[in-house]
Amino acid sequence: MKQFKLILSLLALFLFGLTGYSQNTPKFAELKMSLSDFRQSSGFFARYGLIRFSPDTKFLAVSGKAADIIIYDIENGKIQAKIDGSGFSAFSFLPDGKSVILEESGHEYFKIFDYRTGQLLKTIDNTKGISGFRRMTDAPNTLEMMSVTVTPDWKTLLVMRNTKEFQLTNLETGEKQFDIVHEKGYSSTWELGKLIFAPTLSVLFQQNGGKFSPDGRFLVITSGNRRPTLWNVKTGAKIGELTPQDSFTNYANFSPDSKYAITYTTSGIIGIWDSATGKLISIIGNKQNRYIAYGGWIPNSQLIVVQRNKKDAEVFDALTGKLKFTMLKSDSAGAIPSKNGKYIFTVPRKDETKLFELWNAENGEFIASFPRVKADSPMTSLDWSPDGNFIMTASKKDVRIWNMKGELIQELENSQSPARFSDDGKYIVTGSNKDTGLLWEIK
Repeated sequence: MKQFKLILSLLALFLFGLTGYSQNTPKFAELKMSLSDFRQSSGFFARYGLIRFSPDTKFLAVSGKAADIIIYDIENGKIQAKIDGSGFSAFSFLPDGKSVILEESGHEYFKIFDYRTGQLLKTIDNTKGISGFRRMTDAPNTLEMMSVTVTPDWKTLLVMRNTKEFQLTNLETGEKQFDIVHEKGYSSTWELGKLIFAPTLSVLFQQNGGKFSPDGRFLVITSGNRRPTLWNVKTGAKIGELTPQDSFTNYANFSPDSKYAITYTTSGIIGIWDSATGKLISIIGNKQNRYIAYGGWIPNSQLIVVQRNKKDAEVFDALTGKLKFTMLKSDSAGAIPSKNGKYIFTVPRKDETKLFELWNAENGEFIASFPRVKADSPMTSLDWSPDGNFIMTASKKDVRIWNMKGELIQELENSQSPARFSDDGKYIVTGSNKDTGLLWEIK
């Protein structure tokens, strides 16, 4: 009898312990509201549409069902404005706390709206002198709702008249500052070919336009079939052409400190360039060791992540071109540095027991592996928390939050891809299996 009472006591203590754990364990995020007019992502080329917070995180813009853009007031959960048009390829909140700027899909019109009322405030039209056929054939194909290409001080806007001719425009006045001729000449045969093979070209030539450096002093332009050009934003002068190899360049960007430009060619060659002079600093890759992707510049360092087909992801010193370390058995599908520059996320190669792995970005030391469940569907998106201490993975079935020890912190109920952190780390937006979006508040 005493043994039976002891067993009952232990069982009650165990159940109490479980109950106490369940009640007292804080959740990482709590559901704040449902976004009924949120348009679910398309499976076509993993197109996710728009999820963007205002700079003060008081408003949220998403791709909508009833209109192209739906803007929610996060505080009261109500729809603040609906913005519709003939299709938009880029969207940004302006820093004035009241307006947004959108770029039409053809890349020749910009429209500024008051997002408190949905009223159109201004249109910047740059179609003068361009025929309708040329606008149609020379308009790049955008699979994602990108951010409007503007300098960080919000003074200078990049206007893409076509894939050869650009303008630097004063955002406040809409007046042209400089003409930017990326490449001279016009071939109607090539432009018609681009129109016919648009879906293929969109995938092969990932970037069709330009990027400003983080400090706003430089501009790099590449359009897939053309060699990238580097420009001084203040003077509109061409610094030089970035041509490490005789092959097309489909991606270009800048280092976080703006000192260097990086280019990636279709032949797998990566070039590092001095932003101020256009001088070639280093080349990574050759005909024997071609890299299929540039994984990203690790923040607060001079290291970059690159990936080679069916090989391990590697980290190079960008300025010397020398290999620093290799992340063994990591798949070429993706290697992504954290926003604080401390970690690198990789997908294991041919290991179905692991969902992903984590590495020290400074020295390449292995940190943790994250377990996979057999029922898991493939990851379709990943986002780092702004402080770099959490990873959010999303699939068509679930959204999960992980810490840097490889532990699952929370699975967001009824959520699915896409999934995004707000820049201040206060909120998460996810898709939902109930044909809505979900806004979560981080505790």
